[in-house]
Amino acid sequence: MKISRHRLVIKIGFLMLCNLTVLKTYGQQYNVELRPTLHFPTRTVLDQNLRIGNGIELAGVYNISNRTDIYAGVLWNRFDTDESRNEEDIEYTQKGIVLGALFNFKIIEKQKHLFYVRTGLTYSNVASSSVIETANFESKNAIGTQVGLGMSIKSLGHWSILPELRYSSSSHRIDVTSGNDLLSFNTIAITVAIRRSL
Repeated sequence: MKISRHRLVIKIGFLMLCNLTVLKTYGQQYNVELRPTLHFPTRTVLDQNLRIGNGIELAGVYNISNRTDIYAGVLWNRFDTDESRNEEDIEYTQKGIVLGALFNFKIIEKQKHLFYVRTGLTYSNVASSSVIETANFESKNAIGTQVGLGMSIKSLGHWSILPELRYSSSSHRIDVTSGNDLLSFNTIAITVAIRRSL
């Protein structure tokens, strides 16, 4: 049952990207964005500290206007509890879809590169991997949030670079012998996207 939910999440993300591709035929600007990310956890997970995590997002971006973009895509993030090269460390992998909007703005009128605020939602699950058998599990799918502040830097031709500081939060329910438990990830992320307009 867990595998089918995971496949459903991937299929939804793929369909969203296909729908955004179709929108290009109606004369609106369409972009593809690749965004590697470094995550700095702000809380413990199951009473354990996490190291700096890494991840990546691939999204289609649709320009509604000069000041507003909407996006949809897929995400993959990885965290682990490794602090002392211990073989019993736990690795967490988050997979899912992401969608939201970017609102561009200027601070001064002659500003060449626009700032932007991001607000988004994620729909994902988390799977753990460890040599400890009881530490291997897969969570239920859950909705999370993203809020970010960045800048859109126009480069050569159709290319743009979008550095961003972001806060992300998601809580996932897992089944344990004592009942349901909550697995929460709160991170501050440093990320830089490469965007290509089509």
